[in-house]
Amino acid sequence: MPLNSKTWKTEHSERQSELRALPMSSSSNEHFERIAWLAARICEVPIGLVTILETDRQDFKASYGTDLDGTSLEQAICVHTIAKGGLLEIHDTLEDDRTKNNAICTGAPFVRFYAGTPIHSPAGVALGSLCVLGHEPHTLTEMQREALVALGREVDAQIQLLSAMDAQRILTSEIDHRVKNSLQMVGAFLRMQARRVKGQEAKAALEQAERRVGSISLLHDQLHLSASYNRVDLKAFIHRVARLTEGQLPYRVSLSVELDSFELFAGRASGVAMLVNEFVTNSVKHAFPDGKGGTIRLHGRYEGSDYVLDLGDDGVGIPDGAAKSSGLGISIMEASAGQAGGVLTRIPSEHGVQFRLTLPAREDGDGA
Repeated sequence: MPLNSKTWKTEHSERQSELRALPMSSSSNEHFERIAWLAARICEVPIGLVTILETDRQDFKASYGTDLDGTSLEQAICVHTIAKGGLLEIHDTLEDDRTKNNAICTGAPFVRFYAGTPIHSPAGVALGSLCVLGHEPHTLTEMQREALVALGREVDAQIQLLSAMDAQRILTSEIDHRVKNSLQMVGAFLRMQARRVKGQEAKAALEQAERRVGSISLLHDQLHLSASYNRVDLKAFIHRVARLTEGQLPYRVSLSVELDSFELFAGRASGVAMLVNEFVTNSVKHAFPDGKGGTIRLHGRYEGSDYVLDLGDDGVGIPDGAAKSSGLGISIMEASAGQAGGVLTRIPSEHGVQFRLTLPAREDGDGA
């Protein structure tokens, strides 16, 4: 089909519209690379390609046996594969009217054999081809032709998978964005209410609720920063939670955070964040009265098959008068530990308070 024909221009415009909607338009794919290699090996030729017809050039999304990354549209033999709508085999390019004057056949890289099958978008629009090339005239066996077509369908399946994953990523990102906005609104409301109420107990409860909402908001931020939308690096996450809580630290009280990296499911990370927030809040409230200085510690490390998070302070401990409040705080910490899939234990200490959260280093289940 001539590149200047009306039909070609219409189809090419439709193809560009499809490519703009796909996540593969500007990057390669390891799976495509393996398919290109396998196609060349099965067909017993030196070059295998996954090609895409971009606006003004043919782009090689994957290649085996060549350092080229594409050609001009005028040199793209896969144009004829798309026009045919099925497997195209040219035994000798210098003897075929479609290719005998093509610069890549008469000159470097001296393509003398071509076989290709169209590859498609999820909507069925032909985007390019899976093709194999040789430097000598060649003929495929029937088995090789069937294998090339089957591998072309595998490229189609991979494109569909990439499209579905991108759609899910966009949907997840939009949901997270809306949840984040909602959390910010709730946090702002709690902050306003805390400023209005007169009772110290009610004010403290509202401020604590605001910090808990802030921890959840940070979890959403961390998910956006991570490569996965359901797993979180506890080290990076708790460092961000710690920065959130530093604003409530009294003068001369510092926060020490030392953590080994540890990935866990988002729901469990949220439980850890709640526990950390509760512990720091209780330490600030009870451990350092009358301007006493000290340190609150959050230290995490691997111990055998577990990940251990130690939470401690070197304050005065929990005064008798704070028993009711501390009991509620410990109950919240224990519930948060359960959400995190871990076990919380109180560690005897001569100075201050210390807890240990033990998490299995290997997680099972769906992470809910």
